[in-house]
Amino acid sequence: MIPKDLNTSTNGTIEQRQTTFVKIRVSHGHEYKISYQNKREHRIEQGPFKGIYLDPKHPLLRHYRDDFLKIHISSKLSDTFELVRELKELLKFEYNGWRGFDEYFNSGYDIGKLVSEGFGLLYDGPSELGFKISSVLKRYNISHNFKTYSNYRKPNMKALLLGNNIVVAEGFKFEKLKP
Repeated sequence: MIPKDLNTSTNGTIEQRQTTFVKIRVSHGHEYKISYQNKREHRIEQGPFKGIYLDPKHPLLRHYRDDFLKIHISSKLSDTFELVRELKELLKFEYNGWRGFDEYFNSGYDIGKLVSEGFGLLYDGPSELGFKISSVLKRYNISHNFKTYSNYRKPNMKALLLGNNIVVAEGFKFEKLKP
């Protein structure tokens, strides 16, 4: 799928980015247009990058492959600082910084306040992370319940990385523009 002259050691520059494609120039002078099929998510910045590869286990793919889980809490914790810190660290560890706290945790309410009041939706996201959050809540003796549900799963999604840039889509087409 990726041309043989592009790999994790390839140095290049993202020269143009659009909704359906990106144009890159690599250090050995070739220029490519990479088109996306059914793109769902992207983080692309024009400029230099090192490495091109498809990551079949990238943490962002959990959003498309896993069932989702909602966690509602039903008991209070007076000192919430350590719990919130631990939840943020867990998310950072599990997603390597690719997801923000507000993407899965209740963004409409301060989490510390929610836990100190003792009721409400805490989390709505991929079940793999949700079960780990449930384990953390149990250690803090926070009563909670959870329910899994099928999200709009897209199990065939792939993650293409250009250095620290990413595109999540069902497929990619590489077209060599200049030799």
